[in-house]
Amino acid sequence: MIEKMVAILDDERVKTNDEDLKPYRADTTGVKRDILAVVYPKSRDEVISIVKLAHENNISLYPVSKGNNWGYGSANPASDGCVIVMLSEMKKISGYEPHLGLITVEPGVTQGQLAKFLLEKNDKYLTPTTGAGPEGSILGNALERGYGLVPLADHFFAVMSLEAILADGTIYRSAINAKGCEVVDRVYKWGIGPYLDGLFSQSNFGIVTQMTIGLAPRPEHVETFFFDVASEADLEKTVDLVRNILIEHGALISSIKMISALQLLSMSLPFPFDDIENTSEGFVAHLKKQAKKAGYRPWTCVGSFYGQRSIIKAAKRALKTKIKPHAKRVIFLTRARVLFLQKLLVPFRGLIKGSLFMQFQKMLIPLDLSEGRPNGGALALCYRQLRRGVPEDISNLNPARDGCGLFWYAPLVPMKAALVRKFITFVEATCEKYRIEPLITLSSVSEKCFDSTVPILFDPSNSDQTERAKACFQELLEGGRQLGVYPYRAGIDMMKDLVDEKQPFWAVQRLIKKALDPKGIMSPGRYSKQ
Repeated sequence: MIEKMVAILDDERVKTNDEDLKPYRADTTGVKRDILAVVYPKSRDEVISIVKLAHENNISLYPVSKGNNWGYGSANPASDGCVIVMLSEMKKISGYEPHLGLITVEPGVTQGQLAKFLLEKNDKYLTPTTGAGPEGSILGNALERGYGLVPLADHFFAVMSLEAILADGTIYRSAINAKGCEVVDRVYKWGIGPYLDGLFSQSNFGIVTQMTIGLAPRPEHVETFFFDVASEADLEKTVDLVRNILIEHGALISSIKMISALQLLSMSLPFPFDDIENTSEGFVAHLKKQAKKAGYRPWTCVGSFYGQRSIIKAAKRALKTKIKPHAKRVIFLTRARVLFLQKLLVPFRGLIKGSLFMQFQKMLIPLDLSEGRPNGGALALCYRQLRRGVPEDISNLNPARDGCGLFWYAPLVPMKAALVRKFITFVEATCEKYRIEPLITLSSVSEKCFDSTVPILFDPSNSDQTERAKACFQELLEGGRQLGVYPYRAGIDMMKDLVDEKQPFWAVQRLIKKALDPKGIMSPGRYSKQ
């Protein structure tokens, strides 16, 4: 089988020895998979040849766009015994339509690559950024139904059309595309007949080799606002306030984040290893005291306006009026303003605290992302529980390679104030039990729902800490379900546990899988028992 793979590709693009496979087995969750080989196709035709060969020989395949799925499995397959089809060499950008705001990308196209391409094309559109950094795959994130900061924040909703290779090597395209109307296929997401493109997100029905996405136009002006919540008691009022802001200004705001004081503390100061070991008070209470001492309020809300300057000017006045009863002030910042202030303070650097410059630098991380400029600054959080800290070269961070421990607990939380309160209380109590920092962020995905991201951080070299992190994650998952909240995506160790074949939903999934992939060669175990 491997010899036949080499005949399709070449020796350099078929990896089988342990040393070559080691980077693909690295993972922040501690999962360990038996990987048969890694192959690197460069074109759709090579993918088809690999799939046909696997189909003939009953070999399981697991496609990976870039392998940077940190906190969910990294590059590992969902089951043992797979050949990883590493699609990182498929990095063609085509079909750019500046008039229509459309672009077609292959799996290996990254946020950084797309941002560079759009910049060279006069920067008319925003790159769909995420916290995964410049090396995150555009296509891979969309297929996991990820979301970001810029308008068109729902990345799968922005997918207008796609092409996939089925288990027998057949090319799947939409019915409209098959009629020769490719432009219509790219401008109208839903096509005609059953909407089947959606079957390829969070599934194992085929290998997506390209997709066309809609891009958000770069507006005349982007301005980010911040306001603090003074008291824990104001949480419910703040949830209702955020919802009302989104209802009234949703056309100008892609998302609002409610960021806990402990999350902000984790982004600005190193973990207090020695201090936390010697304290006699509660773990979370001690961290909250530190956050208060550092000047952080219980919650900080962050969002960005996108649009014409004159319209944003009026929206800012309305926002100030709405927020005034709940917060002392609203701060408005732009990337250009922060860079100007940084430059202004350079002559006085010796007279003021150097940390002020660091704070300005950290401010640029969300501001860059909100303006469609990918950066890897958010990845530094993954290193928080490592005593050696973040590597000096932050341009090449790789949490799996660098031995970080991370599970993402990312449940969807209905935007109901009482339920949000119960959720926060539950997360903090569970994390207290296992001495894990409750680093909570609530990001609006609409005016009806938050997605909460809670990184479970640990040092994999510490066995006690690792076991506590795993137990904490499992308790959050099950306790959250009982509370009425549930993750929007799953890590590779969680996928099979999701499936209850007695439920009609999973019964339908099983029937589709059997029809499209009767031998079960495509991504066994990915959101499936098979």
